[in-house]
Amino acid sequence: MIERFEISGDDDLDLRSEDEKARAAVTNWMRWQGYLGHLDRWQQAAIWGAVREQTALIRDRQATDEGRGYVQALRKLADVVERR
Repeated sequence: MIERFEISGDDDLDLRSEDEKARAAVTNWMRWQGYLGHLDRWQQAAIWGAVREQTALIRDRQATDEGRGYVQALRKLADVVERR
């Protein structure tokens, strides 16, 4: 039996063109770059190191110094985002 494809009224359809979606993605990326620009260099480095998986955040089930720095940087980033 073929399964019917249905949507509910709760589903959000994205009716934007591919170009509109791409522009929105670039805009959002630049917004986050701006947020990160409000952080100290070490906070930016902590976040990028974690994103790129270049630093160990946890070792032997304990947070590393880098892991604690990452959490502090995320807290600061959250403060920046909330102010905007």
